Amino acid sequence: MVSTPHSGPPTRIPATVEMKASVLFFDGQCPLCSRLVAFMLWADRRGSLRFAPLKGKTAAQWLKGVAPLPDSVVLVHQDRVLLRSEALLTALELLGGVWFTVRLFRVIPRGWRDVAYDVVARNRARMGFPLGRARQACPLDGALHQGRMLP
Repeated sequence: MVSTPHSGPPTRIPATVEMKASVLFFDGQCPLCSRLVAFMLWADRRGSLRFAPLKGKTAAQWLKGVAPLPDSVVLVHQDRVLLRSEALLTALELLGGVWFTVRLFRVIPRGWRDVAYDVVARNRARMGFPLGRARQACPLDGALHQGRMLP
């Protein structure tokens, strides 16, 4: 079972899944999530992250038996399943460079970070950057990011 924001360590995924890169699962219908992924594709110069929709084939295979999953960002990193703010902070740290400074947010207790994360998550359908523009998810061109976008 996946750890909740206030319970123990992150869940481990089955050993049958071969981990070569960290995978960030996201809501493919969410404009804010899609824009986050587009940003991370641009910022991840080392190519350390892969991306897949939560309702896609990759999520069904990798996260099989890991339930219940929240309708939020999920990161599989080093055979662990990270959720909410922990997933987001770890993904940003993996970008390297200046993004490693997000580590400073870890001084805030995870429960508090997750409350803030949940407030944004509840309102994410209306969000996008810049706010007030088209509310559809931005397209993520698989050909442009070949091998980084998983089904």
